[in-house]
Amino acid sequence: MRTIKEPAREVPIKDEFDVIVVGGGPAGIGAAIASARNGARTLIIEESNCLGGLATFGLHLHMSKLTDEGENREIIGGIPKEICQRMLSINKAVYKNGCLDYDGEVLKYELDKMFKEENISIRYYTLAVSPILEDNKVVGVITESKSGREAFLARIIIDASGDGDIAARAGCPFEKGRKFDGLMQPATLMFTLRNIDYTKFSEFRKGDPRLTNTIYRAIENGDLYLFEDRAMGLWYFPGRPDELNINFTNITNIDSTNADDLTRGTIEGRNQAWLLLNFFRKYVPGFENAEMVVTAPTLGIRESRRILGSYILTEEDVRHARMFEDNIALGSFFVDIHNPKGVGLYYEYERGKIDPAYGTYYGIPYRCIVPLKVDNILTAGRCISTTHEALGSIRVMFTCMAIGQAAGTAATLAIKKNKTPRELEIKELQKLLKDQGAILS
Repeated sequence: MRTIKEPAREVPIKDEFDVIVVGGGPAGIGAAIASARNGARTLIIEESNCLGGLATFGLHLHMSKLTDEGENREIIGGIPKEICQRMLSINKAVYKNGCLDYDGEVLKYELDKMFKEENISIRYYTLAVSPILEDNKVVGVITESKSGREAFLARIIIDASGDGDIAARAGCPFEKGRKFDGLMQPATLMFTLRNIDYTKFSEFRKGDPRLTNTIYRAIENGDLYLFEDRAMGLWYFPGRPDELNINFTNITNIDSTNADDLTRGTIEGRNQAWLLLNFFRKYVPGFENAEMVVTAPTLGIRESRRILGSYILTEEDVRHARMFEDNIALGSFFVDIHNPKGVGLYYEYERGKIDPAYGTYYGIPYRCIVPLKVDNILTAGRCISTTHEALGSIRVMFTCMAIGQAAGTAATLAIKKNKTPRELEIKELQKLLKDQGAILS
């Protein structure tokens, strides 16, 4: 590749904080609120125009999962539960089986209000592009925005970017994809349809819950090509009675750390969404007059970098419901791996569905959010230290938010103790988390 040499330049220091959270998705939300509540001057940097990530901007208006897989016990409390209850209290969400369906526009607004209440600084329309390093410690981030190139300094950085951008660029080791071929889970572009008759559709769906039979009939008739063999999510919020939020597109061979892949995937996702609108109109009762409301402004990414810590959470940990002395959150979702090579779920086709033992849950260790080799940085969300398989379980939104709460709490405790996150006494952190509503066992 040809290169050019940029001239050296000084970067203005815009501001200085105790904690900077990179990424405003579910993990970043949990991290920033926890950090601020524990006394840290906190900034969150978000490249879009709202908080929530895929829970708002990405149109994935369904959050999983506050309970164990059998719905017998609540396993996530704290900030995730609080946000759930906040949306329910204003009648802008419905809760069932440990999951929340909600009005995404209202959630954007409520999160803005929450952050104002907690006195958290927000910087929208800003991309954190590189870490600032001193003596193998991250001491800030360089950003790019309409304001130009700027530096923000902090005592602790929390990388909740999804892709682990800052941790990776700081030199923290990471993995991507499956061990045997490096492939990652496919992406999805969410979309919303309106002018549907949900009662009529619900009756039809009793005989074809995931629309698989209907999909193959449309393919046989030449009205659809096989990019997915089922509707992965058909989410309905009664507050918008003629709309349906749809998880159905499937775009393989996407590396979300590559802008060319993101561009190709977005174009393909939009194409699939419009093909599906015609499919719904022609084949699915209740959709005869359906219209496209919106396709998501961003791809839904299930997997990219996994930043390595001193422990890597594994499939066996999830399956056998293992607990750890340094638990900082719990998870219970099944190993939800969408097929990297095509349609459906990889485990279903190749190995059989893998769940935690029914009615159980597993621990997520603190060691998974403390990256190797570099200090004063933590990770939160889907970029933490797991295998490809375990990621299929921990990547859901309420779990990511719980991990974020742990990261934000740990960052503030480290500052108060004048330690690096790696040096923290785990029992102190766990006590603080439990005192603030987190469930660790």
